[in-house]
Amino acid sequence: ISIVNIIFKLKGKNAKSRKFGKIKMWVISITIVLGYLNYFGILKNMLIVKIGTIITLIMQIFTMMDYINYLRQKEAIPKKDRKHIKNINDLMYVLFDTNYYLSTVEE
Repeated sequence: ISIVNIIFKLKGKNAKSRKFGKIKMWVISITIVLGYLNYFGILKNMLIVKIGTIITLIMQIFTMMDYINYLRQKEAIPKKDRKHIKNINDLMYVLFDTNYYLSTVEE
C-alpha cells in the first residue's frame, strides 16, 4: 500500500485513508495480539493465529485493490502540473522536501 501511495503521489494524485483499510488495520492488530498471546503461552491455540494471519493477508490484497481502484477513478492532475522525476535530486525533493508537500496540499 505504501508503494501504491508513492506511485500515485508521483503521478500527482493523493490517496486518502479508506474505510476498508481502517478495518484491515484492526484485523492486523488483533492478529498481532493473538500471535503474542500464543507466543507467551496465554493462548494455546495456534490455529486461531494461523486463521488470523490468512484473513490479514486476504484483507491486505483487497485493501490494495481498493486503493488502486479508488486512485484510478480520481481525476488525474494535468500532465503540465505533475512533478517529473528525472534524477536523484528530483526524487529526494519529492520524498523529503517539506515545500513539495506544502505546495500539494488541497485547500
